[in-house]
Amino acid sequence: MKFSFEKRLRDVEHTKGAREATLVFADSSTRAIRVRNRSQLKLCFDVFAKLRAYPPPVPEGIPQLSPPAEPRTASDRAIELLGNAESLDGPRFLQTIHEMCKTLKERKEKDAPTLHRNE
Repeated sequence: MKFSFEKRLRDVEHTKGAREATLVFADSSTRAIRVRNRSQLKLCFDVFAKLRAYPPPVPEGIPQLSPPAEPRTASDRAIELLGNAESLDGPRFLQTIHEMCKTLKERKEKDAPTLHRNE
């Protein structure tokens, strides 16, 4: 097996690199963000954790379990920023995370009158 230093550097660069995206807000302002490759999955898991605190409505006749309190995460600021954006122009995985953040924001707004989260 032949070792290629250049190939290894490209692999490291790819792993340590970052994905860039442009967020567009309701007032037509834009903001560029950069999410490190190694942080994208962590961001996704943090959104999942927060979404568990705001589950979708259950069908009639099925008892609703009490959801867990909304956790605090290292990604809270990024999740809020992504949730406030109307659209995202960037890699598909970040677009998916953006849509989940928007869903989280909508569920929080719908659930706001109860104020039982963020303990």
